[in-house]
Amino acid sequence: MHVQRQTISVEEALRRLLADLTPLPEEQVGIGEAYGRTLAQNLAATCDMPPFDRSPLDGFAVRAADTAGATPDQPVRLRVLETVGAGQVPRQTVTAGTAVRIMTGAMIPPGADAVIMFEQTEQPGRQLEWVGVKRALRTGENISRRGKKSLPARAWPGRERGSTRGSWPCWRRLATRRFRSSADHASD
Repeated sequence: MHVQRQTISVEEALRRLLADLTPLPEEQVGIGEAYGRTLAQNLAATCDMPPFDRSPLDGFAVRAADTAGATPDQPVRLRVLETVGAGQVPRQTVTAGTAVRIMTGAMIPPGADAVIMFEQTEQPGRQLEWVGVKRALRTGENISRRGKKSLPARAWPGRERGSTRGSWPCWRRLATRRFRSSADHASD
């Protein structure tokens, strides 16, 4: 008996194949078991990330307007109010003619609207009472804005079904069997 076959497009073959598939049910999976799994739902942040405007580099938080006209030959001189490290909250407000020494990840102090890289400044002494800014900055330059990486949207998926932050809805794994051949036994 001769069967006559008809050629179909890849798109049609894919459509026919997918029409016969049904998705596996989802299950809640802990973080330790989630590696290599496929999420059954999109995840959304529950808070801003970063949670505040922060510096992406070591430098000085300044008012961009104060840096107008700054050049390597004629730096703008600003009085340093304090040093703010990552995890610290600024105590001072940046005002005209002032700056705050700031570390990577540190919160931008009130009044500052730009950060100059440490390498683009000159410091006359170890006390860091004054800093010379060697170039003009634009408002917002070198500031990672609050929520830039993620904005809050909705609760973690599945929380209403009793999941916790440590588990996520993933598609169940497809159970497969591996048949051993004589070649497999030969390598044992």
